[in-house]
Amino acid sequence: MTDVILREGQRVRLFDILPAGVSQSTAMAEAASKSQKLKNALNLRAGPLSLVYEGSTLVLQITGIVGSLRLFGVRVEILPKFGDDRSWHDNVMMLLARAHGAKFDLQELRGTDRDRLSFVDHVAQAFSTALDAGLLDGPIETYRDIMYRAPVAKGRIDISRTVTAALCSPGTIVSWTSELDADNPYNRVLHAAADILLRLVTNRDVRAALQRSRDELPPLPQGLPPPVRWPDRPPLQFVGYAEALEIASAVLQGRDWGIGPAASTAFGYVVGMEKLFEKFVESSLRQAVKLLPLSLEASARSQARTLFAQPETPGRKAYFTTPDNVVDVGGRPTIIVDAKYKRFADAETGDARRPSNADVYQMFASMAAQGCRVALLIYPSSVDLAGPPPTWRMKVGKEDAFVVAAGIPISDLRTSADLNSVDLALAQQCLHLLTLVNEYDGAPVNVA
Repeated sequence: MTDVILREGQRVRLFDILPAGVSQSTAMAEAASKSQKLKNALNLRAGPLSLVYEGSTLVLQITGIVGSLRLFGVRVEILPKFGDDRSWHDNVMMLLARAHGAKFDLQELRGTDRDRLSFVDHVAQAFSTALDAGLLDGPIETYRDIMYRAPVAKGRIDISRTVTAALCSPGTIVSWTSELDADNPYNRVLHAAADILLRLVTNRDVRAALQRSRDELPPLPQGLPPPVRWPDRPPLQFVGYAEALEIASAVLQGRDWGIGPAASTAFGYVVGMEKLFEKFVESSLRQAVKLLPLSLEASARSQARTLFAQPETPGRKAYFTTPDNVVDVGGRPTIIVDAKYKRFADAETGDARRPSNADVYQMFASMAAQGCRVALLIYPSSVDLAGPPPTWRMKVGKEDAFVVAAGIPISDLRTSADLNSVDLALAQQCLHLLTLVNEYDGAPVNVA
């Protein structure tokens, strides 16, 4: 299978990647079908695959997703528009880890050239490593109570059932015993994730390592369907499997395409970047407010839907605003925080010096609805946001209100220390905004 490497948002001539024997009409139909399936599976705002004509040339563009995808019989590796070609796998894994509360292990597989691994190979490699760590603690089996009806007791006697059984079957003793059972939610989650990844992985070394790890799991009955639900955190006896279960849950929760009925026809492992970035900022903001002085009593909440405009005319609908995040200080809404997964230079056509009109108007509406005087627009870091964060001031009645744009370096994420740096940067931005409006009688606000 041919490898094609594209960057998110890049335009490429279809002729340059289309294998021999595949017609343009077939390619267009496949792109439309997979684009719709990916849109539905990843809850994207628009289909990520588009084929359009530029003059007489048919051009493919993939937007909003990164990862590994099979398309037109070709394995396409989609790189994010932020970051370099070498470390982007780690960047995205760290975004996933923070956004969904996991702690992925990014250890390298010995003897494997990481530059040749696809994104799904990295996911499978991290899963295999985590699974091996859990297996060192023993098989992931749970005790199940089994009831016996026999002339002799086996385990704990069930007195009430034994008395009842004596009326119709004298001499029968009802008892219970506990036996180890491999068919439990934790084992099923691990098996289901391993099966999906084994179908998608492309590197032989990674596949062999994952297959060995999977074979060490306690076997399950044949034909068992993938789990519909899975536990968020394992019990104490399975704490060694925590990381493997986190990655397995990430696979099964739809951050791939190929779950449920589609598992046997999965064609890739991709991540929706816009929602992932929004979730990353949301999770990081919850950590950042913990770094603010305790006296502020700061907390963060997400998707705070608030009435913006009430209709006066009967039969008309009201307007609501739903900012990504609101930071409450002292129990009242104070800072609006919205994440924008795009280059700041792309925010306003022809002007790399300010956010788009739509973004700022959206902030104004949210600030008015929430009763806030400051808003923070978060972008992935770029050269356009180097130096002091751009700030805009406006009058709301007799009061000053501010909108600030800032970047966070998602292309530099490789360790937990990098995540801590993001948290500190967000905390400092919040303090900067509080200082701007002089919320506390002019007293300067600093990190404690």
